[in-house]
This record gives sequence, structure tokens and C-alpha cells, in this order.
Amino acid sequence: MSVARQPRRSRKQWQALIAAFKKSDLPIEQFCQQHNLSVPLFNKWHPFFTSNQNDSTPEQFASEQNSASAFIDLASLA
Repeated sequence: MSVARQPRRSRKQWQALIAAFKKSDLPIEQFCQQHNLSVPLFNKWHPFFTSNQNDSTPEQFASEQNSASAFIDLASLA
């Protein structure tokens, strides 16, 4: 038995979906169900459009967040 794939969405489509979610007052699970979205994929895109990182992809944004949080200035601990 095969699982139906969800359509691939563009950046503009995701931006519109996130904006609609913010206006909806629905829980993520219910919003995703109504819009045929997977919750993990929604959670991947949601932080991307709630920040000022609109010029990068979610993967680039996550990479930037991980590298920024991985650096600890040891001099500041002394």
C-alpha cells in the first residue's frame, strides 16, 4: 500500500499558509489537517517565516541557527 505524497509547495505558498495559520487561532494539528499538511513539515517552515530570515531556505536558516548557538566564547566564562 502506497502513501499519497503531498504536493510540493513554493516559498510563497508556505508564506501564505503561515500567515493564514497566524490569523486562524487553530491548533497546529487542526490547521494542518484542514490544509492537508504534515505537522513536522509545518514545524519546519513555521520558524522560517516568523523570523527575519526570509532570504534563505529553512535548511540554511537551521544551519545558521545551529552554528550560531554552537559557538561559546570561553573568555566570557572567566
